[in-house]
Amino acid sequence: RAREELAGNAQIRHFFAVGMQSFLWKDPLSPADGLQYDCVWIQWVIGHLTDEDLIQFLRNARSSLTPGGYIVIKDNVCHEGYLLDVEDHSLMRTLEAVISLCDKSGLKVFSAEKQTYFPSTIFPVYTIVLKVD
Repeated sequence: RAREELAGNAQIRHFFAVGMQSFLWKDPLSPADGLQYDCVWIQWVIGHLTDEDLIQFLRNARSSLTPGGYIVIKDNVCHEGYLLDVEDHSLMRTLEAVISLCDKSGLKVFSAEKQTYFPSTIFPVYTIVLKVD
């Protein structure tokens, strides 16, 4: 959709819409040489990384940002502690835990917004915008 909406915008040179596992990385947690990004969008995948791997992934993503660039995380959060989903083997964290891991990676929250108009039967979804500390 971004390609359509932003067609003709001379400031945008590249769009990458691929799964994290297929992204242009030398290894799953290291950015490719020479590429810099204005925005790295991470949606519904952080639950598949350990705390340590998430911190390292965010550090690597941070190092690939252009000056003034952002990292966006969109994911479900639980109300307390950690919650393991035994079906897909993902781990849900509280909003506070996610923010703490972002802090440890050298990123600070620019904005955190709860998704509205979602059914009350599912866990809250937050969009967290991060900037370099």
